[in-house]
Order: sequence, then structure tokens, then C-alpha cells
Amino acid sequence: MPLTALTASASDLAPAWLDQLAEGGLLVLPLWLGGAEMSVALRKEGDTLRSESLTPCGFMRLRGAEAGDERRATLPGGRQLFADGAPHLAGPIAALLATRPRKRFIVPPAHAFLQYLGMQGHSVVSIYTNTDAASPRRVRGRHGIFVAGSDGRGSLALVAASRPMLLSFGGGEAEDLLTQAESRAREALLPLEAWHISAYPRAVAAAFAPSAGVVRLVRRHFTFDVDMRAPSAPVPASS
Repeated sequence: MPLTALTASASDLAPAWLDQLAEGGLLVLPLWLGGAEMSVALRKEGDTLRSESLTPCGFMRLRGAEAGDERRATLPGGRQLFADGAPHLAGPIAALLATRPRKRFIVPPAHAFLQYLGMQGHSVVSIYTNTDAASPRRVRGRHGIFVAGSDGRGSLALVAASRPMLLSFGGGEAEDLLTQAESRAREALLPLEAWHISAYPRAVAAAFAPSAGVVRLVRRHFTFDVDMRAPSAPVPASS
């Protein structure tokens, strides 16, 4: 096939999708790589798939082995939690949300930054609340980081997409992680749409290491190398 499209979110690729794709063909799908979904167009080059476009998206999860872990849970107060392992995080996060938050100004981080933290293994969370029962589409969303911590309570740091306000609950670990990592990554990360993904069958990827600075994610069937670095400035030629 010259084109295969999937309209449900997957966390891995099925080997049959690569087998059914003609050389040079495109596989287009919503892909969950940690923290958020992105719609990816992958071009087949032999045993490798290389991305040609990426954009943030949101789709219903695929059913079956390639769907990945459950990423949605209900919280008190009409809230919905979206995160890797959401059912396990729902209890601690609900307890934190019941406490009074600390507030401070923050420039809302880019979408690419939260995706980056998710791919580093951190618990990136999104919490949505329907603020108007008469208008189901009027939904308020906050995004951030949950850290289990060593005190048994954990910590949560949330940013509203439309307001320059950071809300911190519990200990300070999540707030520190969010603010310090964002400061380091602000100049280094490209916008998500400029990232590049290479997907290899696991046996193929096992034969070589990723390039320096590339994040490698290993799933059941495929390994994904994600390059999100801004290109280095050229070194001026000596006269």
C-alpha cells in the first residue's frame, strides 16, 4: 500500500503495518510517545520509518496490545486526568488537589517541553474540568508534572495554557523539576513540529546506539529515536 492511516492512538507500531506498506509509502497515525499524542507521517525506507511531519493531536486509544497502558481516569469534582498510568496516579493526585496550592507567575512552557519531559520518563499529566454544565465544550485544562517524592505525599505542579500561573501542590519537587528543566530546555528544544522520529524494528535498532542527544524509546515491537535538538550554529571559517 502507498498509504496506511490509523485513526486511533497507538503507543507502538504493529509489524504488519510495516509489512503492508510499499517502499516509499506513508504510515500516518496518532502516536503516544510519553506525555502527549502527536500525529506523525512516517515514510518507509527499507526496515526503517522516518517522520516527514508531526503535529499535536488527540484521538481515542487503539484497542489491543499496541494501545499501551490506560491513560485516563476520573477525579473528584468533574475532573478528568490524562497521563501514563492514570488509574494509579488518580488517588495521589486527587489528594493533592484537595489541598491549597502555592501560586506564582510563570511563562507557560511550550507543548514540546512537556512532551520532552514525558519521553524522559517523568509523569506528565493533563487535568481537564468542565466549567459549564450547559456547555460541554467549555473545558478548562491544566498541564504539568507529578512527582511521587520520598515523603509519601508526592507533589504536583500545574500550568494553565491560557494564564501565566503555576499552581504547586504538596512538596516542591514537581515545581523545581518543571521550572529548572524548562529554563535549561528553552533554547535547546525545537518546536514539536520540527522534531524528527525514526522508527526501527527492535532487532534492527539493537545493532546500533542512538546519536548523542537523541531520545530512544523502546516498545514491544519498535524502537523510536526522537531528535528534538535545535541545530548547532555553524563554526565560522578561519581566515
